[in-house]
Amino acid sequence: MLSEQVVRKVIMAASMVVLALWATVAVAGVNEDFLEAAKGGDLPAVKGFLANGADVNAKSNIGLNAVDMTSDNEIMKLLIRAGGKSSTSVHY
Repeated sequence: MLSEQVVRKVIMAASMVVLALWATVAVAGVNEDFLEAAKGGDLPAVKGFLANGADVNAKSNIGLNAVDMTSDNEIMKLLIRAGGKSSTSVHY
């Protein structure tokens, strides 16, 4: 039979793993929405995501970030001012 202290430690460790996984999924969702806003040219949404801590250099599932995905000049300027850098290595 496991001691009560061991059971508590196992429950605490499992709780920490669940919390870490939940936080990772939540951040991933925010970054996906942020990338979609940049791609769609939604300047107010992009500003809101950045103000709430979105990762300006978060990458999509194909390796592109918001700087790469936007075609809006104002969003591009905002992202670069916020520290965004292109994730592509294509040079013309």
